[in-house]
Amino acid sequence: MPNASAHGGKVLISVLLGTFTVSLNNSALNLAVAELMAVFDASATDVSWVVTLFMITMGMTMPLTGYLADRFGRRRIYLLGLWGFLAGSALGALAQSLAGIILARGLQGMAAGLMMPLSLSLIFSAYPSDQRGRASGIWGFAVMIAPAIGPSVGGLLLEISHWRTLFLMNMPFALLGLVCGYRYLSAETPNRRRRFDLPGFVLITLGMGTVLFSLSRVETLADLLRFQALLPLLVGLLALAAFVGVERRAETPLLDLSLFSHSGYRLSVVLACLQSIILFGCVLLVPLWMQATLGFGPLTTGLTFLATALAASCCSPVAGRLIDRYPPQWCIGAGLLVTLASLLGLATLSEATPVWMISAWMGLRGLGLGGAYLPSTTVGMKDLPERSVAQASAMNNMARRLVSSLGLVALSLYYDTAVKAALQRGMPYTEASADALHQAFLALAVIAALCLPLAWRLGRAVARQAPASLGEEGEAVSSGPHPRARPEHRIPQEAAMTARARPRRRWLAALLVSLMLLASSATLAADAARDGHSVAHAFGDTYLSASPQRVVTLYQGATDSAVALGITPVGVVDSWLEKPMYRYLRDALKGVEHVGLETQPNLEKVAWLDPDLIMATRFRHERVRPLLEQVAPTVATGTVFDFKASLALLAEATGREARARALLQHWDARVADFRRRIEDTLGDAWPQKAAVVRFKSDHVRLYSTGFAGSILDELGFEQPDAVQDQGWGMKLTSEENIPVLNANVIFVLLEPDDPAIARNYRHWRSHPLWQRLDAVEGERVYEVDAVNWIMGGGILAANAMLDDLYAHYGLDNPDERSTPAPAKMAEVETTTCSADAAAASRPRDEESAAC
Repeated sequence: MPNASAHGGKVLISVLLGTFTVSLNNSALNLAVAELMAVFDASATDVSWVVTLFMITMGMTMPLTGYLADRFGRRRIYLLGLWGFLAGSALGALAQSLAGIILARGLQGMAAGLMMPLSLSLIFSAYPSDQRGRASGIWGFAVMIAPAIGPSVGGLLLEISHWRTLFLMNMPFALLGLVCGYRYLSAETPNRRRRFDLPGFVLITLGMGTVLFSLSRVETLADLLRFQALLPLLVGLLALAAFVGVERRAETPLLDLSLFSHSGYRLSVVLACLQSIILFGCVLLVPLWMQATLGFGPLTTGLTFLATALAASCCSPVAGRLIDRYPPQWCIGAGLLVTLASLLGLATLSEATPVWMISAWMGLRGLGLGGAYLPSTTVGMKDLPERSVAQASAMNNMARRLVSSLGLVALSLYYDTAVKAALQRGMPYTEASADALHQAFLALAVIAALCLPLAWRLGRAVARQAPASLGEEGEAVSSGPHPRARPEHRIPQEAAMTARARPRRRWLAALLVSLMLLASSATLAADAARDGHSVAHAFGDTYLSASPQRVVTLYQGATDSAVALGITPVGVVDSWLEKPMYRYLRDALKGVEHVGLETQPNLEKVAWLDPDLIMATRFRHERVRPLLEQVAPTVATGTVFDFKASLALLAEATGREARARALLQHWDARVADFRRRIEDTLGDAWPQKAAVVRFKSDHVRLYSTGFAGSILDELGFEQPDAVQDQGWGMKLTSEENIPVLNANVIFVLLEPDDPAIARNYRHWRSHPLWQRLDAVEGERVYEVDAVNWIMGGGILAANAMLDDLYAHYGLDNPDERSTPAPAKMAEVETTTCSADAAAASRPRDEESAAC
């Protein structure tokens, strides 16, 4: 066996180049999801296949690695994989459609499935057992630095160039890896007698295929219990169980499950799987925090990962040397404790946390990553016989990749569910996102804590196995208190004897493999190629058989949201002011049929339009819900003024999640910018108390909640003392109540076409008590458009209201020209109880809630 240090170094460099290529590309592409959604006008579900198909094809190829390496030689298969990855990169760079990118990623995944398991096997073949920790530590430098700097590199390239460069950047590394591989990797004599485990391969394919098919059609428990989903799911599970049984009896199994009888290897796989959830969970959650909550761009988000990259790359070689010289549980345990501390730190982030603090926690996470992640894998495999390393590495890689995919699916589902639930409760989007992310980071911290006792057990298991040294051909030489042990027995025979003595371990191995395959199945349980989907809303769950094309909107916020999403409804309700439709929406809705009032839609007209989706609100339309549902599938929000909930629900129902996410990210970025600018401008005078006042002909309304109130709260304004705990607000009928309006700033909502309202406004302004208000004395009384501030009720109206605030405070508005085009037509909508007819149609306390 070529163990010379010079040769080992050349092999290590050759393998590092290929490993770096795969890891860098996969992590850099994570930041391109939003851009691909915009470029190809695709949903998040469609674009998710760019990542998902890579993971699945990689997982499906890995079980073949052991057979192919034995049958044709490790060098040939590794280089074939590198050629395949190079070809996939070229196809991705030349792709003209999203389907082309997804196919290229599938090819890359198949190539990576051949390369990654063989990389560690090739390195171990070039180093003796007592030097493998050091060699794997250097290899870990590439494995860890590539996914850590990938987001940084990807963010930079997306800022200055095109998404195609994310594929092109792989090619120089791949070409150099091919040159070194052909020069330095040693050819091996293939085992032409190795038989292919066709039954095992068929069972894996059948089991994964049928389980994936059934899960792709499941949205709820009711879906799971349907015959169309339950039958293929049961067939798939039976096929997976049969696969485990076949592999246990096969002479040359596709996956050598007897390796799991080695307690050190078994524990190392479990540890690696749990830590991979933490690793990739942070890759998911940190960008969500930076972009969705704080409003930073992809470049800033990517740069925060540099701290992780530097810390992990520096720590990995040191950790490799430590596990060669000392009991491994100390190094792995220290790394896990550091990881736990960093996750707890990330769980305490707030909107006020500076970027450098986020980077500091990420750097601490990198130290824990370098000290625990790769050493867990190395410790479990470095004492295995050389001919078993390829299969052991394949199963370890497959387990890590697929279990991490399952973890990411769980985290994503939790985040989306938690945010939607919070939005339904009226919580602002930024707070809802932050709360969900805090809980997710705490869940990852719990996983890190669970790894600590496993690390201790791994160290003890390795210490127990230490007396038995493995020969080059896989022979076990006994040096312990077992005088009758026979050195000529091969490792597979010893493993079989151990397994018979400890049957529970064989079942544990079978269970682990089954979980690995089911994890890959769960990763593919997405919405692609789905005929329909179920939408949860205020009325319950509604199943939509296809993407709706004929939409009727029954409240102002839904109409605004439809225009923002690029939807032209077939029917809309009349506006409260500027009838029949607000001026800023008239061009977009020219020729659209009107179906009555928001409070009393004309159901005959709605039915005549033959819609395939009705967008309603529980607040307005609870009583007519049964009639609406007879006409067409109906989805409803809980209130009329939560523009984020309206936008998210309509987008989910119509398959326009990508556009909704882009609009909300744009909004969150503007909110963060406004808060920074107004705090810098006002200094200690911030935050200010803001009163939203609407003058009517015979009274004045002071609002505390509703559309304008929720936006002011999100921007950081505070409510006047008088309206706190007053529900929707207050109705003032006498000038003696003017002191109730006292605040640092007053926003006056006017309807300029009504002379009676104008007279009442002049009368109140002339009163001495009005002149004593803080806002009047500070010259901060601003007259604003009621359509923008309380009538429109959607994302376009919200942006128009924010434009007003930039102008009134004299702040530079950098995003003025990036406001969605329909919002520039005039001003934007909002939902409320504006007309007196609306007030007459419902109780007085409900009027407040609508506003």
